[in-house]
Amino acid sequence: MRRHATLAALAASCLLAGCSLGSGESGGSASTTGGGKGSSSSSSGAGGTTSEAGPKVTGKPVTLTIAASGDILPHPGVLSTARANGTGGKYDFNPMFAQVAPILKKADLAICQLETPLSSNDTNLSLRVAATAPIINSPHTVADAVKNAGFDGCSTANNHTYDAKETGIQQTRNEMDRVGLKASGPAPDPKDQTAVYDVKGVKVAQLSYSFTLSNAIGDQVFVPAAVPWMKDNMYELRGVEGLKADAKRARDAGADFVVVSIHWGIEQTRQLSPDQLRIAPALLNSGMVDYIIGNHPHVVQQCAKINGRYVVYSNGNMLSQQGPSVGFAPMAQDGVLTTVTLSRDKDGKTSQKLTYNPTYVDHNGYVITPVSQTKNPASYQRTVEAMRGDGSCDATPAG
Repeated sequence: MRRHATLAALAASCLLAGCSLGSGESGGSASTTGGGKGSSSSSSGAGGTTSEAGPKVTGKPVTLTIAASGDILPHPGVLSTARANGTGGKYDFNPMFAQVAPILKKADLAICQLETPLSSNDTNLSLRVAATAPIINSPHTVADAVKNAGFDGCSTANNHTYDAKETGIQQTRNEMDRVGLKASGPAPDPKDQTAVYDVKGVKVAQLSYSFTLSNAIGDQVFVPAAVPWMKDNMYELRGVEGLKADAKRARDAGADFVVVSIHWGIEQTRQLSPDQLRIAPALLNSGMVDYIIGNHPHVVQQCAKINGRYVVYSNGNMLSQQGPSVGFAPMAQDGVLTTVTLSRDKDGKTSQKLTYNPTYVDHNGYVITPVSQTKNPASYQRTVEAMRGDGSCDATPAG
């Protein structure tokens, strides 16, 4: 991965990177329920066609904002710092999110990418570097910090979903439920695979997919016999048509807007993968999907506007240990909090606007810090350049 690393640094890089590329074809899902800030909700589902169809017309004009983050991936250094922050042997991640909480709490709905299982009793944590395929498992108080920061829910579909096996999936959902976070991702019951939020009187469905659900399995499309339902959230197995079918089913169940979180692409590069370039247009041109939140590359990648709808191919790292000190490029410490404004008029016509706040993980305390032209301008400029990409996106930094 990094060229001139020592053996220890290489082992660290393997753990911190996830050691997989993550590209593929398409994926699927079904439904869980919840609310945006101060609200609650009910069902959803999946099923579908290809073109036409926009958001369901309810006769109610609405404008709402959705904030989305990069990967939350608590590596060993992050865990040891959280342990030092806490008392009585507890882990405290709250200080790490404190500076971005005001941004998140301004949004009507805030969604994260939780790239780790959570352990209810804080056992078998990923406290050390593994030389083989990395296994990630984090303390249950990650959920508390994520909720306290202002998030309403998270995607749990990623290449670490199955790192703590089925028990880890259940404990992650238990901990998220305990603090009031909704989960979109693998679950035994199809109705729990999609999160549905009531936001300002309309329903927003979130579907989540990944190219694989565990690095340690080796074959990225292998699904253990004990968990056949995991294939529902693997886009390699579902295909683009499966994803569109899920989005249509969510609309048929009453969703006004459909957001898709996808764990895809190639790690540590701004270059888009063939799968990203194929899947995003197929979903956004279908009329069934309003917005795509991409993650996994661990660096910020460009946004694009397709059929009047946005995709952010990668929001980078919100929280991780990656960076030059462990053999990664400086851009691995960059992330972006994106905020899409979705508007629908009385005739059902929709429009979108995208703004973003560049962020940086300060390894002194692993604090997620907003950056600007005057505060860490190097990180800010990297993110602005990455978001601009080929110029096909009109997103602007938040002013």
